[in-house]
Amino acid sequence: LSTAEGKPIAALPEPRSDDSAELAAAAKATLTTAKKELKTALKLQRERLYEAMCTERVWSFEDWDTYLHRHPILGRYCAKVVWAAAEGEQVRAMFRPLGDGSLTDVSDNALNLPAGATIRIGHTCNTAEADGRKWLDHLAAYQVEPLFPQFGRPIMRVSPEQALETRISDREGHVLKAFKLRSRATKLGYGRGQAEDGGWFFTYRRNFTTLGLEAVVEFTGNGLPEEDRWVALRTLAFVRTSEGPARFQAPNECTLGEVPAVLLSECWNDLCSMAAEGPGFDHDWEKKVEP
Repeated sequence: LSTAEGKPIAALPEPRSDDSAELAAAAKATLTTAKKELKTALKLQRERLYEAMCTERVWSFEDWDTYLHRHPILGRYCAKVVWAAAEGEQVRAMFRPLGDGSLTDVSDNALNLPAGATIRIGHTCNTAEADGRKWLDHLAAYQVEPLFPQFGRPIMRVSPEQALETRISDREGHVLKAFKLRSRATKLGYGRGQAEDGGWFFTYRRNFTTLGLEAVVEFTGNGLPEEDRWVALRTLAFVRTSEGPARFQAPNECTLGEVPAVLLSECWNDLCSMAAEGPGFDHDWEKKVEP
């Protein structure tokens, strides 16, 4: 809402003497509800776009233009994301939508995409390092706050031998306080795992529903009610859930080679971010975290 001069209106004015008090109250209630619903929708749609990046989702240009670019809410988010257009497996262009509906490349050139192009969200894993840096400079120059990090984070690459393994353990033994871990994990979208015998839980989990996969960060555990004890990270694994496609019905761990490259790197960076909340690796971590 805004005035005729374009000044934002934070709240509706008080009703005049000749206004209906009942209608005025209803209008205020409607606005309050709409604000709450919009806040929820924004959070949900941001999470959906982030998951689309992690799972390397692909849209046809027509679907992307209709359901994302032209959408009254998602369209604004699209302008904070760098997209990649491909023909077949070959990426032909990277671009960002502007407020007027046009598309621009990193050098500010207007871009027209063929109707047969496919669209996905760009990421360090599938973008040349130099191109990623150019896009970061582009966003900074136009004071566009990215919807989420796409470029610049380290990449987790697995060797052929590691691809057959089911767990990443390079942060095992990194210690931190339990409430620091909880805070960081929560901000990254992970929820507390189910409590086991004795009321202790040992995992933080994030669900990626479109793939039927769950990222599982295992640590030495904390009891309920929680105490701010010293804990240590153990491993990162990916578990199939019953919510996914038929091929992912069995609730067992995936090999690292089965996990999409972007998802693997993003979750590994999450693990590193959790580890960074503490002083680092402790050779005596097993003794330090004893109850």
